[in-house]
Amino acid sequence: MAARADLDPGGPGTRRGRRVRGDPPLGPAARSAQTRLLAHPGEPKPLYLDLDSPILVGLFATTVRRPGGAAVRATISEMLPAPDQLWLRDAEGRRYTSELRLAAVEASAAGRPS
Repeated sequence: MAARADLDPGGPGTRRGRRVRGDPPLGPAARSAQTRLLAHPGEPKPLYLDLDSPILVGLFATTVRRPGGAAVRATISEMLPAPDQLWLRDAEGRRYTSELRLAAVEASAAGRPS
């Protein structure tokens, strides 16, 4: 588990933490590296993690601090495509992502005679 300061919404990896230290804003390549997905056994779907968002960093911190101790294993992975590579846009050019899940079964497996 990361140190508590690293999970703080104002911690060193967040936009607020970088601003406090006087670090320059991130460029596009580094910005893509700031977005991740968190897979946690207590969550049915991965959580979006953006280190520039104090709200999402706070949600991440709350999730990984849930009871279970060291026995609970969370996985952080790269979000692909990155937010600036999403192709679905609205009229104002804002980018979106979505997930579509389908179940496909054979007709005989659905109860019909084969």
